[in-house]
Amino acid sequence: GQTGFGGEPLEYTGLGRELLVGAILAFFVLILPAVLASGAAAVAKGMGLDALALGINLALYAVVLWLVQFATWRAMRYRLSRTRWCGIGCAMTGSAAAYALLAVRMLALQVITLGFAAPYAAVRLFNARWSDARLGSMVFVAQAEWRPLLGRFLMLWAAVAAIFGGLTAAGAWQLLQAVVQRLQPAAPAGLVPDMNMVTVGLLLVAAVPVLFLAFVRYHAAQWQALVGGLALDGLHFRFPASAGDWLRYWLGNGLLV
Repeated sequence: GQTGFGGEPLEYTGLGRELLVGAILAFFVLILPAVLASGAAAVAKGMGLDALALGINLALYAVVLWLVQFATWRAMRYRLSRTRWCGIGCAMTGSAAAYALLAVRMLALQVITLGFAAPYAAVRLFNARWSDARLGSMVFVAQAEWRPLLGRFLMLWAAVAAIFGGLTAAGAWQLLQAVVQRLQPAAPAGLVPDMNMVTVGLLLVAAVPVLFLAFVRYHAAQWQALVGGLALDGLHFRFPASAGDWLRYWLGNGLLV
């Protein structure tokens, strides 16, 4: 009711008991079966049936992933169906099951491409959700583009790769030291130069802020691109929050907490 559009406030007609029923259904449909399946996998592993335990866990992860995305679409539909503007109701058409399947495919694509498909996946899912949204008889048009995000995403990916690559190299060097020491206990000092782990820790501490800043820059650019590609009956939206705005928002909330 405190959110206005075109000078008119929105009206929310949802009820607390509807959310309570939804939470109860989510418990019995999602959480309880997941707990039972995890228990069954643990029992199978305890009986030495490792292949069965692995199969149960993989099936559980796939089903949970699909259900989470299914619930994401349904939650958006619920909020829109309980929102009115000037007496005009909102709605969503389409299928939650189809959206959930698309989300699973997008996740698989990101895994196959080592994360490089993340901008494409985020834009594809945003466009899919909002293309199903309606305000009365008017249809939301979501045509966000992923290519403008690629440059900043590559910077973020490079920062992540550098950190994990450095940790992997440090671990491999320590393993090499241990192997040399085991095979040649009398090896001369300095055969494999010792790595100062304090230095590694300091480098990691210095790299984390760089990674965080790269993420904030990408996050801001992503939301600008997503909302900038959204339109309703010829009316175009924009979201001008910058990386600095997001940084002040997150750090300010952190300090308050």
